[in-house]
Amino acid sequence: MAGLEWLRSYRSRNLDLSLKKPESCSLARATAFNKETVKMFFDNLKNVMERHPSFGNGCRIYNLDETATTTVQKLLKVIAPKGRQNIG
Repeated sequence: MAGLEWLRSYRSRNLDLSLKKPESCSLARATAFNKETVKMFFDNLKNVMERHPSFGNGCRIYNLDETATTTVQKLLKVIAPKGRQNIG
């Protein structure tokens, strides 16, 4: 497992990287992901698919995720490229 000395050496070889504190997810957003809201989402999706037959077989539904979204409010620093403003 890599240790602290490895990290220091890695950062000295990659000068375009820096330690940054990522933006945290809002508490409201983090707590909104629960069983009831997920059920409501899928109920609404079912209603839309029933109303619009072109979506009926699911071939026009695309999945997107929010990469690096965290629900943890106390965040540690991460290694990121210099010049990047928004780190998730």
